[in-house]
Amino acid sequence: MVIYAFIPMDKIHASYYYRLLVPLQTMEVLGLPVEVLIDDCSPNINPDRRRDGLMWSDIVWMYQATDPLLRHNMQIVNNMNAAKGQDDKIWYPANFIVDTDDDLFNVSPLNWAFRGLGIKDANGNMLPPSRSLDDPTKLSYFDREGNVVGQWVDGKDGFNIVDNITKLENYRTLCQSAGIMTCSTPDTEAYAKREMGKKLKTFINPNGIRFDHYQDVALAPHKEIRIMWQGSNTHYEDFYSIHKALGRVAHKYPETKFVFWGEKFGKLTDEIPRDQFEFIPWMPYDTYHLRLVTVGPDINLCPLLDTPFGSSRSAIKWYEASLLHDPAATIAQRTGAYKAEIEHGKTGMLYDTEAEFEEHLCNLIENEKLRRELGANAKDWVHENRDAFKLAPKLFEFFTQVRDEKRETTEIEVPDAVVSSEQPDICAS
Repeated sequence: MVIYAFIPMDKIHASYYYRLLVPLQTMEVLGLPVEVLIDDCSPNINPDRRRDGLMWSDIVWMYQATDPLLRHNMQIVNNMNAAKGQDDKIWYPANFIVDTDDDLFNVSPLNWAFRGLGIKDANGNMLPPSRSLDDPTKLSYFDREGNVVGQWVDGKDGFNIVDNITKLENYRTLCQSAGIMTCSTPDTEAYAKREMGKKLKTFINPNGIRFDHYQDVALAPHKEIRIMWQGSNTHYEDFYSIHKALGRVAHKYPETKFVFWGEKFGKLTDEIPRDQFEFIPWMPYDTYHLRLVTVGPDINLCPLLDTPFGSSRSAIKWYEASLLHDPAATIAQRTGAYKAEIEHGKTGMLYDTEAEFEEHLCNLIENEKLRRELGANAKDWVHENRDAFKLAPKLFEFFTQVRDEKRETTEIEVPDAVVSSEQPDICAS
């Protein structure tokens, strides 16, 4: 089976890594009969080879693509018949599969991604395009430090409602043309069917962990209790819901150290004494795994508001904190995948309100035994349910089913120009 995937290796981030790269690499390591062709999206790819990959691979797999040209090419391939080559080999047109792990149609104005995807206000109402600065569409927004710096204004500073609507309609049409989507969670699958139609063929492929991608580092004991939050500015509204509680807890327990990795959130962290605050900036993703195993968190924080966008997110922050040599105990909001996967009091602590969050955090700070039990149980759960070596064969079976169904229903014809039997060598796998 030839699988052709778009992965911009020079801009790779967690989604590309977990959603595409880990499953494909794991299939190869397991020795499954796949030939993986990675298109790094660079202009150095020969256009003819890219064309062959798009037309004749068994599976073309892409992450949340919105390119209208790609959509156009997909529609052409979908109308193709199979072709017989000179050596009587039958070439079947590709099956297109779009992967998703975010509800792009419900990005919050407080999310930095709103600039390029925002089409609704904070209440979920569609925004009317308004290019007149006398009557602009205005919504509060924040810089990457989490400080309020102004308002989203249609047609200004890169925010354009018409462009965003067009982009999302391209995405919708592209997904409908593919007709098949892989989704990270049941809630993600639900949004995909809501937006693309109930006839959409879907497969839930959870984010899988490659334990061998993380060194098993036993850190020296530390006296301070290290409390980690990590993520991007897209979690501003999630973090806002607990920031006051963190300040109170920091003053109550001077032995704590709050480790923020990715974003500082500006003034929202001012209540935490500076000697109890540690910041780790973002870094190239190829160094992320090694850095994670050296942080040494005792407690892992996963706030996530119960919004359409939040509910579509996976519990990857919980998985990562649980795979460490000494796994952290996680406190997560009772939302989406956290609600579905964490067993409260056994593999983590769940909360609904700020007061409940604060109570759990204080309890874990004071109770080392509970922290260790929660972390150990979570690690066992991730091993059993989210190990990529257990998930990849199921995804391969789905790809095989998709390929075989296409072959059974596709007519075969001999074109005037006979197809070459040379395999597309687009890039290294």
